[in-house]
Amino acid sequence: MLTGDDSDELIKRINLLGVDDYLVKPVTKTRLLQSIERIVHRFSALKYLINEERMQTQRSLTDHTAYNFGSIISQNGGDFCLYPHQPQKPVILGDMMGHGITALKESFAIKGFLSGCLATEIPLQNVLSTLNTALCEQRLCKSSLVTLLITFIENNTFHWFNAGHPAPCVITKKGQLKQLTGTDPLLGLSDEHHYSHYQYDLSDVEHILLFTDGWLDNQHFNEVGQHIANLTAEDLHSEQFAYKLWQSSQVKLSDEVDDASLIVINKH
Repeated sequence: MLTGDDSDELIKRINLLGVDDYLVKPVTKTRLLQSIERIVHRFSALKYLINEERMQTQRSLTDHTAYNFGSIISQNGGDFCLYPHQPQKPVILGDMMGHGITALKESFAIKGFLSGCLATEIPLQNVLSTLNTALCEQRLCKSSLVTLLITFIENNTFHWFNAGHPAPCVITKKGQLKQLTGTDPLLGLSDEHHYSHYQYDLSDVEHILLFTDGWLDNQHFNEVGQHIANLTAEDLHSEQFAYKLWQSSQVKLSDEVDDASLIVINKH
C-alpha cells in the first residue's frame, strides 16, 4: 500500500488485511523497487513451500527409524533433509549459510540438484563430487555456502560422506557418547577434492545423532555431551529418547541464534 496517511489507526486496520508493505509518501523509486523485489521473493518462496512435500517427523530406514526435529520440519530456514528412494535408504542433511527466506530458497536449488542426480541412479559416493563441481562452476547457489552430510546404513555399518558438516555422533548401548570423526572441506572450494567414504560398526550402538551446527550454537555448547548430560540413564534407553533429547535442548525463542535441526536414528 502506498499512501499519504501514516496514522496509527489506519496502519492497524491495514495490518489486519494482510498487506505486505506500507509505504508513506513521498517514496523514492529505489525504496519502491526494494519493496516489490522483497514481496516477489517472498511469494516465490511460498510457492515452493506449497508444492514441497512436508517432511515427516518419522521415517523408516529398513531396520531403523529416523526421528526428525527442528527447522527441517518447519522449513523456516536453510536447514534441509532428503530421504531419497534409493536401495541404501540414505539420509541427506544439509545447512545453507544464512537464515529465513533467502536461505530457504537457496536450499530448494540444492535439493533440486540432488534429486536430479539421484534420479539418474548415480552412486552415493559420487554425489558430493558432482555437486561440488556444479558449485565450483557457479551453476547454482552463487551467493551462498552449504554443508552436506550423506549417510546410510548397510550390513550393520553406518556409512557417511561429509562436506563441511558437523560429524555424526553415536551413543553406545552402555550410554557412552562417541563423537565420530570424518569431515571433508566445504563444497565449491575446489573441484579437485575427492570426498572420503567414512564408516563405523554399529554392533554396540543404540542411537545415531545427525544435526546442524545451530543445534549446538543455540545453547552456546561446543560438545554434544552437554546436551546428553541433561538426560538420565533411563532416558538414554527409553523408546522416547529422541523426543526427550530434543525437548531438553530447546531454548527460548529470544535466545535462538541459528536454524537448528536434529535427526535421531535407532533400530525399530
